[in-house]
Amino acid sequence: TREDQELIKRIKYIRDELKITRIEAIQKELKSNGKRSSERQTALEILLRVKEELCEIRKMIKHE
Repeated sequence: TREDQELIKRIKYIRDELKITRIEAIQKELKSNGKRSSERQTALEILLRVKEELCEIRKMIKHE
């Protein structure tokens, strides 16, 4: 389901970006700071899109 997909994305974010690997610690993060993790994940996604756009602009400038 969509909820399951969002949960998996949050778990991956906690594991990969916050470097939390113990299952108990991930569960604690999900319960206590789920909102904070979600906000960080959203911010990271925005920054990645900005980075991609800047790389495209850089390529365009180099080709002119």
